[in-house]
Amino acid sequence: MLRLVRLYLRSSLCIIRIGLQNTDLSSMSSGEFNIQQVAEATGLSAHTLRYYERIGLIHPIDRGENTHRRYSQDDIGWIGFLIKLRATGMPIHQMQAYAELQRQGDVTLPERVEMLRDLQQQAEAHIEMLEEHLKLIRTPSTPSIFSRW
Repeated sequence: MLRLVRLYLRSSLCIIRIGLQNTDLSSMSSGEFNIQQVAEATGLSAHTLRYYERIGLIHPIDRGENTHRRYSQDDIGWIGFLIKLRATGMPIHQMQAYAELQRQGDVTLPERVEMLRDLQQQAEAHIEMLEEHLKLIRTPSTPSIFSRW
């Protein structure tokens, strides 16, 4: 089971990396990126990237000789994963707990998988609720509902 979980988590990060391949980052040979490049590639602001690092969502980023942050491909993959967690509704405090577990290594895989399963269930319930709301909007036989609002 743990092999499957590792494979799932690694393949998820690969998918995120592939999604970022369409950015300017894929053409750069150094493998290190400054904060502006990462902000542009991920859609997060430089301020948000610094905030995520400050609160522990992102590990302390390596610095160049000029003290500027230097992000790696792995850092960008992790940031992409965080973006997906946030987009599916995971609160920041749970993301922090997940990040802390991730830093502890493979011994925490069962807890991380459980967190992702819980998030999946919450996201699916939210999707079901949205589909119910869309039924009202899509139903052409209820124009009188719209005339009241």
